[in-house]
Amino acid sequence: MLQLETVLRAGLNDPEAGWNMGSFGAIAEFHHVTGDAVPMAEGLAQFTDRGGLRIERLEGVRPVAHETLSPRTHRWTQGVSLCLPEDEAAMNRRDTLTELGADNNALRCSLHTAPGPSKVMPSGAAMRPESRSSTQGCSAL
Repeated sequence: MLQLETVLRAGLNDPEAGWNMGSFGAIAEFHHVTGDAVPMAEGLAQFTDRGGLRIERLEGVRPVAHETLSPRTHRWTQGVSLCLPEDEAAMNRRDTLTELGADNNALRCSLHTAPGPSKVMPSGAAMRPESRSSTQGCSAL
């Protein structure tokens, strides 16, 4: 796993790298936007004013390299999917929008209990954070 962690850290610090995560009907993307300060990763996490990402665990992860064609003939995409065994990837199997409440595991401490609309995610896309205190890791990020 050390090699995978090294590759992921390098990708997080690469302003040309883009990241996405998705499920049927939902996708999240994170990439550097020209003109923004280049984000620097802290561990396996980084964020900018526009958003961020964090990889919390690598145990049981199987990296699968792939290439896909682009509609533009001179381009293609190279990527690595981080896959979990089916029984670990199943999550909560919600079939409706579900209010998740305050994000006590937010990347930015100021967002842990930020007021605003309820946080909802589409079916199958809700993430269950690992149990940890609401301030853990805040000083580093």
